[in-house]
Amino acid sequence: MPARGRFSGLRRLSIRSGEGIALEKISYLNLPNCYRLSNEEIEVIVTTDIGPRIIRYGFIGRQNMLGELPEAANDPDLGRWKPWGGHRLWAAPEAMPRTYAPDNTPIEHEILGQNSIKLMQPTEPSTGLRKEITVTIEAGSTAVLIHHRITNENLWAIELAPWAITIMNGGGEVILPQEPYLPHSEYLLPARPLVLWHY
Repeated sequence: MPARGRFSGLRRLSIRSGEGIALEKISYLNLPNCYRLSNEEIEVIVTTDIGPRIIRYGFIGRQNMLGELPEAANDPDLGRWKPWGGHRLWAAPEAMPRTYAPDNTPIEHEILGQNSIKLMQPTEPSTGLRKEITVTIEAGSTAVLIHHRITNENLWAIELAPWAITIMNGGGEVILPQEPYLPHSEYLLPARPLVLWHY
């Protein structure tokens, strides 16, 4: 949709139940300014040294379900870009070099109570886009609500959509719910397209 303004979307990650929410500042992946949201079962770690990024999601004391790639990097036209792993926000459609604007510098954050934090990237000078992610952990659940927002700070309209990307830890399995049954005689189009990239 061509527009100047905000574009937002929600994504929900969950595993099972827990309670007793806490928020604390910690160091993780050699990033000293991280925040850990946790309940009795799971933890979510975000960083304010780069991003906005979620860099850990998993059961307490167990492996990170999100991928960790702190050493990976490439050098597109806009500067050194690092995937880092975890969960991030891009603007779709993917375009080179716009999509790969570096997000390796500190960001602002706002703690929204004991169960929520907002991560706010400064406006990207190369794209005119400002990205925000708000992460909220729920009591009595392993569900995490993630709100994504992209604001177009340019003086002109652009066409884009929020694109929430999650790098998962390797070796896992995915469970995809099946769409409601419809007979072949009533509906011929696919229910859920699956798109795969070469890389």
